[in-house]
Amino acid sequence: QNVNDLQFYNRFPNHMEINVTTADIIVGSTDYSYIYQPIEGQNCADLRGKTFTLSFWVNSPKTGTHCVAFLSGSSTDRCYVAEYTVDLDNWWEHKSITVPGGWVTGSTFSIGNGYGMAVAFPLICGSTYRTTAGSWQNPGASGIFLGTSNVPNLLDNLAAKFRITGVQLEPG
Repeated sequence: QNVNDLQFYNRFPNHMEINVTTADIIVGSTDYSYIYQPIEGQNCADLRGKTFTLSFWVNSPKTGTHCVAFLSGSSTDRCYVAEYTVDLDNWWEHKSITVPGGWVTGSTFSIGNGYGMAVAFPLICGSTYRTTAGSWQNPGASGIFLGTSNVPNLLDNLAAKFRITGVQLEPG
């Protein structure tokens, strides 16, 4: 589903917007930038070992494949990278990603008020932090996986605006 700004703002008056003030044209192997939301363990404990779905609205300056990463535990010892497609640049699009269970196996997941899981939307992603999409993995020495080789450089143009809202994470 795609909607333009006027239609959209009546439904979601608040959103996060990233405005590029300094263009980053060359992405080095260890460069990354992302929107990151940590979630306390007690707020995502019901997702342990279960399939869950992330849904959100996105407005990107670039079409094509984008990524979102799920990171577990304070040591980020388990990561899951998923891809989604932006069909129209600078239009709001609704996306939904379903992630299979298994996130806590071998993980340092906290069920208290510590770091349980985080959701990260990469804006740039150097090769050190890339992996294949679609499976839970241990990032090893890199410490974190944020995307695949398909992550576009969303910070390479001063006119670029990446926007996101309506983010929901729920079981099933």
